[in-house]
Amino acid sequence: MSTHYETFLNVVDSVFNGTVFIYDKKRIELHPKIVSAYDLVRDIKTPITEYEKYIAHLPRDFKNNARTELYRSERGWIERGVEEGRIVKYLENAQIKIVPKLDTEITVGIDSSRNLFAVCCFDNYRCGIKYIEKFLKIRKYFRTNEYHWSSLDQASRTYTISKLSTLLNISCKALFAINSSLINSRNSLSSNQFTGLIEGCFTGYESHSIQTDVFRTALRSSFFRLCDNNHIHCDPDFGRLRPQDIVKFLVRNLSRVNGRIQACTPSHALLKSHESEPIQIADLIAGALSVQIRHGQIPPIPTRHLFFNDKRISRKDRRNRHWAKAYYWARNGG
Repeated sequence: MSTHYETFLNVVDSVFNGTVFIYDKKRIELHPKIVSAYDLVRDIKTPITEYEKYIAHLPRDFKNNARTELYRSERGWIERGVEEGRIVKYLENAQIKIVPKLDTEITVGIDSSRNLFAVCCFDNYRCGIKYIEKFLKIRKYFRTNEYHWSSLDQASRTYTISKLSTLLNISCKALFAINSSLINSRNSLSSNQFTGLIEGCFTGYESHSIQTDVFRTALRSSFFRLCDNNHIHCDPDFGRLRPQDIVKFLVRNLSRVNGRIQACTPSHALLKSHESEPIQIADLIAGALSVQIRHGQIPPIPTRHLFFNDKRISRKDRRNRHWAKAYYWARNGG
């Protein structure tokens, strides 16, 4: 029933944002939480937590209908909600998690931290911002009124790293990150060096047992579709390369087919970091990944290795012992 479908969407939204409800004639406040699909169909005979009481207070006919409609493969509530752009679903600890979808377009955020820069393809960044506010409870840097990794205390950094997988699943379709000695505080990265770093992620390893040229071509194509003709937010972290240059070189190189640049539309969003929430989330993601690498967690959780083609670093840079490593991530089950 459509009314129960709308109730399902309202439940996902209410749980994520927090709500007040009546249970056993008592007013109960539910703090923000993420819905697990299974919770909507299971019997909770003796609810203990506020969340369990909220689930238990839902109408019985809704829960009965949920048992047949929630998981149905064609036009079931979950699949319909994803198809209509009303929810995002993902797998976490073998459970389907569901959050509201607050964006209608892909938005890309690029930021760096130490030797690492990350290209984050967001399909739900506004929900990610709410997660940062309501769940992580991170405070904005008071001087610029923005989320910034460098302004976080150690406890906030540790907690953010522990919840990074959830933040990514909620907000991000996919990302790739490059950690390289060519990216450093001197901000001297040239256009050729930047192009080489991008190319190193998607070329070579033709005979690799898993990351074959077919895999790498498909991965490049996926990131091209996410980045082409979508607003890309980029901080001026690279000195010699302006943000609009980074955007242009990124999209043009992702467009390559058999080495040739294809028709593409790089779109740079003219916003500074304190004006751009995608940059701010990308900053937190890049910071969390970079810290893990420096502490020996390689690949940084929850990413995977993306084997880097060292031949894309110039001979001169290799003689000077410059190096690069790459990582990628995609939403699980979404």
